[in-house]
Amino acid sequence: MEIKAVVDRIENGYAILKSEDYEMEICIPADDSDSRYFEGENITLLLNGNVENNG
Repeated sequence: MEIKAVVDRIENGYAILKSEDYEMEICIPADDSDSRYFEGENITLLLNGNVENNG
């Protein structure tokens, strides 16, 4: 599965992504001092078929 999203903001150690295709927010680990993610940046997440429930 491919999810295209935009970095909305960085807060509390997470990059908050918004996906218009799925109308949801996605949180991925990111340090505030980490320059890997920038607000407004487009990101594509690729998810494989392995289903695991960690919750």
